[in-house]
Amino acid sequence: MFAIKTRLAVIASVYVCYLLVSPYDTSSQLLNINQWFQPWIRWDAVYMADIAFYGYRFEQQFAFMPGYPFLMHYAGKVMQLFGLDTETGILLSGLLISNWSVVLSLEMGLDEDHSKMASVLFCLSPYAESLFALLTFYGMLLYLRRQYLLSSLVFGVSGLVRANGILYSGFFVWNILHLQWKTKFKSILCFFVSLSGFLGVQYYAHTLMNNGLLKYWTVQQLPNFVLFLPVGYTTFCAIVDYYRSDPMKFLSLGFKRRQKTGYYGFKMLPFVRERDSI
Repeated sequence: MFAIKTRLAVIASVYVCYLLVSPYDTSSQLLNINQWFQPWIRWDAVYMADIAFYGYRFEQQFAFMPGYPFLMHYAGKVMQLFGLDTETGILLSGLLISNWSVVLSLEMGLDEDHSKMASVLFCLSPYAESLFALLTFYGMLLYLRRQYLLSSLVFGVSGLVRANGILYSGFFVWNILHLQWKTKFKSILCFFVSLSGFLGVQYYAHTLMNNGLLKYWTVQQLPNFVLFLPVGYTTFCAIVDYYRSDPMKFLSLGFKRRQKTGYYGFKMLPFVRERDSI
């Protein structure tokens, strides 16, 4: 219920601010859309909506993976069965996907105290990449349950939503290093499955659209990474805290370690190293 309440509070606050405050970003005016959706079309959402409407038309749009806008597009077609026009169906689908992804992300059996706190902070985050977060949390949950093939499939789909999804292949590199020989072949298979979404998009971009891996990211884009600094700093502090608990375990990738449980235990190490890679 907390997630639903925060989503409703966010929706209400967005419309209140839209009515009372002149928007700094007026890029929503580039799209001819219903005024009730204009408060939501800001920054990256302009590109996402344009891709959902028309597909990839401009080079700068290749910074955005196709999973989310394509899901909006086809969910919008389903909305047309209920009498909505194409534009309204696509935009309403985007709102529903984003907000329900937040709610579903918190329904995965997170019962530890630190998990509850993380869930609260996630609900209050203004820019949570909710669909990608849902796939990330679900893939990690399946990984912890040792449902590795299903986990790799979910991570592969996450690579269609954000390029960061490629990093989750590291979990299966971890398995290759630490699991018994009889499970290594399955881990290698899971490794390639987890890469499939991202690599498929890159193949399409390179062969059909004369665009490809990292071609969009140039020196001019560096100021955008300033927005990452607050999250980057807190992540760095968490990694340092874990490192200090057992430096040898951290540096040796768990091959040499002291016995610890909970947050500082061995089970958490692949997740910490995944954050370290980002």
